[in-house]
Amino acid sequence: MSNPPRNHHFIPQHFLKAWQHSDGKVFRYRRLPSCNVMEIKSVSIKRTASIQDLYHIQFPDGGFEVESSHITPLIDEAGHKIIKKARGSNIQEWDLGDRRQLANTLTLLEARHPEVLKSMDVRSDLNLLRERIKAERYFSHDSIDEIINYFQASDSLGAISLVLLAQNEVLPLIDQPFSDGLMRAAMKEYSYDQHCLLCSDYPTSR
Repeated sequence: MSNPPRNHHFIPQHFLKAWQHSDGKVFRYRRLPSCNVMEIKSVSIKRTASIQDLYHIQFPDGGFEVESSHITPLIDEAGHKIIKKARGSNIQEWDLGDRRQLANTLTLLEARHPEVLKSMDVRSDLNLLRERIKAERYFSHDSIDEIINYFQASDSLGAISLVLLAQNEVLPLIDQPFSDGLMRAAMKEYSYDQHCLLCSDYPTSR
């Protein structure tokens, strides 16, 4: 892209818009650690729950962003439609395909969070992988060192893992999808006559 996006949302804008109090704005609640005061502020959705270059992958010989190539098409486009459907119908009545899409969306909403991206940075495990591949004796040690060193030089392995995870949730060729856990879970669905906000101290998507 000639002008790739740099302000990358870890909570998609379509999700935040459900809480807008005026066009393109939501109320943000944030505890300020310096004075232990709760700040309530009207902020732009475009600048909320986003980090500069969060989904940018950088290697020694160059970099590129994966928000427009992977995050938007694999997570946001399908997620936008299924979240809208979930807000307006009974999930218990859905077919298996729609329920699978909702499970994928909830899984990937959590996976794209900055703290989860940090936990998916596998640089600390690459030396173990190096030794394991060398022990198999299929490839030259120089080639293995070149590849492992190349990946170790990048601080973007969490974003790479997210892309692989998103692809595997849609088409599970690497391993069993994480969303299978949600598909097997016993689900309870509640409907309320009036608008209300449900809160939990536990991540309900798990």
